[in-house]
Amino acid sequence: MVATIKAFKEVFEDKGTYSPKQLEAMSTFGGGDISRRLRSLYNLMTSTKCINYFAKQIELNEVGFTTAADWYIDYVDAMRYMNRAQIDDIDLDQSYFRFPKNIKEAHDRLEAQITGIKEKRKSADIKERAEEYKKIPQPAGPLKAIIPESVEEFMNEGAALHHCVGWNTVYRSGQADGSMLTYFIRKKKEPEKPFFTATYTIRNGVASFRESYGQQHKLPTKEVMAFIDAFMDKVNAFYQEGAHA
Repeated sequence: MVATIKAFKEVFEDKGTYSPKQLEAMSTFGGGDISRRLRSLYNLMTSTKCINYFAKQIELNEVGFTTAADWYIDYVDAMRYMNRAQIDDIDLDQSYFRFPKNIKEAHDRLEAQITGIKEKRKSADIKERAEEYKKIPQPAGPLKAIIPESVEEFMNEGAALHHCVGWNTVYRSGQADGSMLTYFIRKKKEPEKPFFTATYTIRNGVASFRESYGQQHKLPTKEVMAFIDAFMDKVNAFYQEGAHA
């Protein structure tokens, strides 16, 4: 308790004697890097408000100060993101927004909203990237490359083949920003049936093989690997010729 009170005094101005109830609340704020979180909260509330607000949130959500403070800091950052991105106009000076009654509920609700918005924008970027990648010539043979056009297609591919392309956001993020090229390998005779998924890393206009998996992370056969190499040559020729510009 002494260490906790000391951490408060190091960060906040000493405004006088706290009540026994406040001191008791402060004793529950142990664990984690208290000083760092208090510094993050310094410009958001007074020391007295901090003690009273988080004592209530800790009791309401049955968590420690570290968790409640992290939720609050993330919540405020999310509101500022909404304002910067002109998604919403949130007045942080209003108590209704600044001090939600239940910080966990407010945090989770805003996080879900922003995730949905970001995924929608990411799908738009993936769609635009697909239009570029579709210009790449296909190798001859029984296989073909299908370029995904949305986040949903990534998720469906991962669900069908039971591998990480569906749940790991790095693939669709890389597709959206052009640092990766992930595509679905299909048999030309069965274009709708998931077969293998392949990913190249794109650096300075050069594609290099990253990985390829089939059902439940099955490694590619020689035939599939030959297609991956052949298509990678087409991708690199596409970039070297400046056809993507």
